[in-house]
Amino acid sequence: LRTTTVVITFFETVHTLAAKLGIEEAIAFTAVTNRRSQRVMQKIGMECVGQFNHPTLPEGHPLRRHVLYWIGIKG
Repeated sequence: LRTTTVVITFFETVHTLAAKLGIEEAIAFTAVTNRRSQRVMQKIGMECVGQFNHPTLPEGHPLRRHVLYWIGIKG
């Protein structure tokens, strides 16, 4: 399987499961420096809605700054 196929299959599975469970939205977050995870979130249609400092990481920690992604799920 190619990466694109896996991402699309994952996306379809998440949407199907969420619809069955009545979930209307999903969020995900990762470190700003984690470009690969951000790309996966973008590929499944998630939108970057903000940034925040991870509350358990100390000031100056290289992974402290995070991005927040969101997607609405249609039933």
